[in-house]
Amino acid sequence: MSTQQPGSFRAQSFQATGKATLRSFGGSGSRQYSAVSASSSTRWCTFSELAFTFPLKLISPRQSSEDAVKRIWEYRQRQAKGKRREPDDALIKPVGVLYIVGYGGGLVSGDVVKLDIDVGSGSTLLALTQGSTKVFKVRRRLPASASSMHHHSVRIPGEKTTDEYSASTATPPSPTNLAPPRTEPGPDTRQYFRVIVRENATLALIPDPVTCYEHARYEQVQRIDCRCPKTSSLALLDWYTSGRTLLAQPQHNSEVNDLQKVNVSELWGFERYKSRNEIRVADHVIVRDSLLLSSDADVPPTSGERAKGTERRDRDSISTLARRNAPYGCYATLFLLGPDFQAIIEELVIAYHQVQQRVLREAPALLWSFSILREDRAGGGTGADAGANEEDNECVLKTAVLRVAAADAEAVRTWLRGALGQLQAVIGDDLYKQAFGT
Repeated sequence: MSTQQPGSFRAQSFQATGKATLRSFGGSGSRQYSAVSASSSTRWCTFSELAFTFPLKLISPRQSSEDAVKRIWEYRQRQAKGKRREPDDALIKPVGVLYIVGYGGGLVSGDVVKLDIDVGSGSTLLALTQGSTKVFKVRRRLPASASSMHHHSVRIPGEKTTDEYSASTATPPSPTNLAPPRTEPGPDTRQYFRVIVRENATLALIPDPVTCYEHARYEQVQRIDCRCPKTSSLALLDWYTSGRTLLAQPQHNSEVNDLQKVNVSELWGFERYKSRNEIRVADHVIVRDSLLLSSDADVPPTSGERAKGTERRDRDSISTLARRNAPYGCYATLFLLGPDFQAIIEELVIAYHQVQQRVLREAPALLWSFSILREDRAGGGTGADAGANEEDNECVLKTAVLRVAAADAEAVRTWLRGALGQLQAVIGDDLYKQAFGT
């Protein structure tokens, strides 16, 4: 294990693995306790296995999990009182909280993170991150031939050696006048998440957005296996930003204060961003969502650009990614399925039907779309079997996708916080604030 302290920048890449297994205990069989007994619950959940290797770190705050059930019950009581109805008597599942953290402030070129998560029956898992997932730029490397030429002295016939130049009046060629060796892109940064959501289990994967620095190359794959089409629930948020924004330092003789510093950005300066989300229900693929963003040319920066640092792009040299995605700088995709998130889906359906399309002179500050991907009867019957049970026909579980675009991550976060309020009935108001801020 490296002796490097958390938060310090690192240059070496690692292959990290992690595993988190959440299980619920207490009570009888697989039955959950009711909301009425939330204050004196006989069921709880804990991580029976929590393992990770550098630079990945998994943190599970116990107190947040213990308080979640009480918070859920109190939220349902407030909702019922405001609507003048009886409190929701749906069973409350114990909640486990998992923070997915990386050492060194982000992921460097060549990092590979593989994480396996198992959400056991009768439990809810809220998976979060501490801040955005930062992907640092690719570290360029010399080809093998150029590297060997760089490290070994080679005598070329017909040319003078350094000693021969010293003995004459001629001046040997300066190394700074030589053309820099051609470089090759380093390895991509990759993350792979595999999650099992078992019967009567719920997963809310709500990370902060991915932020790729200039010249970064990133790939992620998230595969979710929901074992039961009737009782497994999933909320999967996948979002990314256009890059980081910096404040340029003033010159030594300048009197410019912090509020007047020039804004210099790396927006849409990454080389490659690839994301794939795959959701399976009862071993059947119901969602396969892929996204690939690639820059115009895979060309390394020149020595002059490296000396100047991050240069400002004018309108004539703006990248294709920037032109295609303007004026928005943050895009989010949220998948919802299962009984625990049907209330959120129904609210989004109503809100989306109320949207009126008007002709605008300029793009709105925020755009969002909502689609129902599929509808399944909770009873699982089809044809004649479905008609035999009228109650099953009335209980329909929907799978939906929500997409949001705005100028920055904070605007998207604020909109999501207002639109997904019913999530508090699943994880409680305190954890909801941890996921979306206050």
